[in-house]
Amino acid sequence: MKKILSGLFKYHLIPIILSILLIYCLNAVASRYIVIGNAAETEIVSGVAVSERGMFNNCTKKQAEIELMGSLQDKSKLSVFGSSELQDLPYSCFLFLPDSMGIKTTGFGHAYHQNLSIACELLAAGDKLNGANVCVILSPGWFESEGTNIEAFLEFVRPNFIRSIVHNPSIPKKDKLHIANYVHDHFSDINDPSNELIYLNSMSMYENKKWIPNTFEKYSLQRLKKVEYRVTSKKTGKKTPFPVDWELTKNRLQQEFLKTCTNNSIYVDSFYYTTYLLKDGKFSKSKMDPVELGDEFNDFKLVVEILKRHHCNATFVLQPLNPYNYDDLSQFDHVRSQIKSELKKAGFPLLDMYVTNTKEYTPGILKDIMHPSNRGWMEINAFLTDHYKKLYE
Repeated sequence: MKKILSGLFKYHLIPIILSILLIYCLNAVASRYIVIGNAAETEIVSGVAVSERGMFNNCTKKQAEIELMGSLQDKSKLSVFGSSELQDLPYSCFLFLPDSMGIKTTGFGHAYHQNLSIACELLAAGDKLNGANVCVILSPGWFESEGTNIEAFLEFVRPNFIRSIVHNPSIPKKDKLHIANYVHDHFSDINDPSNELIYLNSMSMYENKKWIPNTFEKYSLQRLKKVEYRVTSKKTGKKTPFPVDWELTKNRLQQEFLKTCTNNSIYVDSFYYTTYLLKDGKFSKSKMDPVELGDEFNDFKLVVEILKRHHCNATFVLQPLNPYNYDDLSQFDHVRSQIKSELKKAGFPLLDMYVTNTKEYTPGILKDIMHPSNRGWMEINAFLTDHYKKLYE
């Protein structure tokens, strides 16, 4: 027995103790000779933001990145964040508001552009976000999912955005960890991760295992370039808004849309109905599954917190779903009430277009089962025009 205990002590316990001591010694040496005095290199992203109307799907191109930062920085512009509803319909807010109301408006996003990606884009702007005019268009479908998928995160959250976030000391650590923990949870699904993603994964690991010395985390941070945005906006004068008869226009657009619904009674475009809703020539309603508070809602709360912290002039729109297509839309009621509660606490106006039954629904407000028609966009345009009067008066 003594020989066994002696062997365990000699060949197992002592090597473990020595290994731990070696790690801490290396940490001490690294903290003295590697970390101190070695600042990360800074990359300058400069350019002129010229967009006053239209939209960008993502910021994979440098000019789109400049337009995002320029739009948030310019307090005479409105930045709209959304997903698949951002389509080139004539009455989309990023076309109608600049052309008819004189409000410079740029949209950012396409399908799967959800709250986590929006939060990262806002955080990356740093102090440029202070006092920004921002509208976030929420889709109920986001909250039915398990949150942002990793493919969408990699598309929308560009390496420069991550660098800007992790190097910014004014961003609370909990916000950085919110992003880092997401990356850590999905890290095995990332092929050939960049240094930025490797760092976020390490940040999450070190934070959740505090006994591990974090000098090497600091060293890996130094390997990431800092990002400094030097963006200016093209200076243009204000446009005189056209007089708009809102109700007359809404009614006209509704009648125009209803003429496109010739083969169905659920108020969707005929082509969409035939292509996507008929199965074996028959239509059957979709059933909404229970929607619970989860990752997407936590990401939403982060967006609200960021906008509040930077004193943004923010608004939100909650889109409807077509009740002629969906059963049990009340499944979303709890999450909907929590969304409204968070926005009320933050003092941000909400245009709540969501309904749970056909009696409350305005036919033609959606062109299909979830995307606004021109008639629906006019509802949003009226809301935004009323709130952002100072941008055109």
